[in-house]
Amino acid sequence: MGRLLHTGQAIVDLVMRVPAMPPVGGDIYAHQFELTAGGGFNVMAAAARDRADVVYLGTVGTGPFGDKVHAALQAERIAAPNPPVAGLDTGVSVAIVDADAERTFVSALGAEGQVTPEHLDAVAVRPDDVVYVTGYSLRHPTNGASLTGWLPAIDPQAAVVFDPAPLLTEISEAAWAAITARATVWTLNAREAGLTLGRLTGTVPEGITPAELAEALAGLLPAAVLVRDGGRG
Repeated sequence: MGRLLHTGQAIVDLVMRVPAMPPVGGDIYAHQFELTAGGGFNVMAAAARDRADVVYLGTVGTGPFGDKVHAALQAERIAAPNPPVAGLDTGVSVAIVDADAERTFVSALGAEGQVTPEHLDAVAVRPDDVVYVTGYSLRHPTNGASLTGWLPAIDPQAAVVFDPAPLLTEISEAAWAAITARATVWTLNAREAGLTLGRLTGTVPEGITPAELAEALAGLLPAAVLVRDGGRG
């Protein structure tokens, strides 16, 4: 069996659960909060719990947030071959979750934004591996440049799963071309699917459904397409 090679960012999430978003300049009490490893860690942990062999090709910082991510990776038996980034802690994302389960994020980057081609080459990609790429990585100037040069050179038989993420419109043309040519699976929510269709064609038909978005994208991309529509599946 191949491995899951995750090229994204494992960070720390500060999750605040609130009844509703406060107005600008306002204040509100969270009825629940937690500080936990998050970001790309969530995908890796899910795969590891399904008994996949998982490797994190990103970077972890040196500091309390980096320690939390490193401990979480170890607890899930996720391999992290790259050494910690000296003098820089892992970044943090504040996730505000309201009563409708809508999430709003404010993030600060740290050591996970320092990925070089050497980090990505920590293990050789094999034909039966699954390489996981996120739009957050491609949008980042350092990580995106590293991935743009690295993706075309990996084993052509390896599967590449791409999660565009909400910032996909900010991905550079070079990075967008590299992932569009190489990804074998796209997994995105309905909003991201609309943005992707707009980027590929310049327009999105009014009233198009998520199922129609999936069909349209599958016709444009050399890949399988999975569109998620919240509670509707």
